[in-house]
Amino acid sequence: MYKNFFLAVLFEDKLKEKLAHNLRLEASLDEVIYSPQQNLHLTLGFIRNVVFQDRALLKNAFNDIKAASLFNGYAQTSVILGHGNSLCIRGGPFEKLCEVRSAAQKLLLKNTQNKYDFDASFDYLPHIKIQSLRPYISHEVRQALLEDFSRKCERRNEFDITTLALMERQGEFYHIVKKYFLGDPSISY
Repeated sequence: MYKNFFLAVLFEDKLKEKLAHNLRLEASLDEVIYSPQQNLHLTLGFIRNVVFQDRALLKNAFNDIKAASLFNGYAQTSVILGHGNSLCIRGGPFEKLCEVRSAAQKLLLKNTQNKYDFDASFDYLPHIKIQSLRPYISHEVRQALLEDFSRKCERRNEFDITTLALMERQGEFYHIVKKYFLGDPSISY
């Protein structure tokens, strides 16, 4: 059996509440699918088709991750992904997030003997998915919702980047498999 995993910047609950409160559209469930608040995260890398027996190998692949220095991140500016249906907010600073992603990717390749890598089927764009539009809504409703979401994303939301997490989907929600603290590589659980 295969599972998909991803490495993400983990957010504190207060930030998740703030993002959900400030960025969710006030629309009916016939128009929008809201991402559960507990699922909000910033993906660094997606790992496809992990064999169940390799789960422990994957958990330990990022044990030595650390940032040269901890840094502040931010979310600002709307971006539409997923065939035009996923309403996301861009994460930044792009260069710093790419550095962490690159370091994590090197560890993943090294510690799995090149068996697993981050999915490269798309260019990396740091983002946080907030909600999705239903594909069958009218063009007029879609445009109004996109404009409203874009306005909501103009305000900058800042946060500390201190913790990464290896995550997997379990039903409707994401489950944290293991956390990695960027400041001190000896602390993880």
